[in-house]
Amino acid sequence: MVLYEDLRSMQYKKSPEEWEILGALAERLQHHDEAVEAYRACLAARFSPKALSGILRAFEKQKMTRDTIAAVIRLVTWQYRWYSEFSPELLHTIRVLIEEEGAVKVRSIIQATSLPQNVLDLTHHYAALCATFRSSGTDG
Repeated sequence: MVLYEDLRSMQYKKSPEEWEILGALAERLQHHDEAVEAYRACLAARFSPKALSGILRAFEKQKMTRDTIAAVIRLVTWQYRWYSEFSPELLHTIRVLIEEEGAVKVRSIIQATSLPQNVLDLTHHYAALCATFRSSGTDG
């Protein structure tokens, strides 16, 4: 804990990687507010899927549906762009949102964003998987 506080309070300009490391360290130490602060500082400098995933976990805990969906859309797009078309963690997040809020509401929030339709289709694919397997909260 002392090391974390020392690293956090040092007065030099931290790189995005250092902010990301501080966020992960704060999260492991159960200092969620400080973790989100560090992850946001990282994202202010450059995009980091690890930092956005950390913020996504905070949004999930706080039940911030719209912010959670916005983070999921960005991560789905990044995942598709660089690795593959599927992420089990993001599918789990969408499934939990659908169980809590309902499939219609989640699809409506996704569609209401001003992003291009092909980006929205990637995210709708995750919701469709939940419907295919008849997860709780889906219409089917």
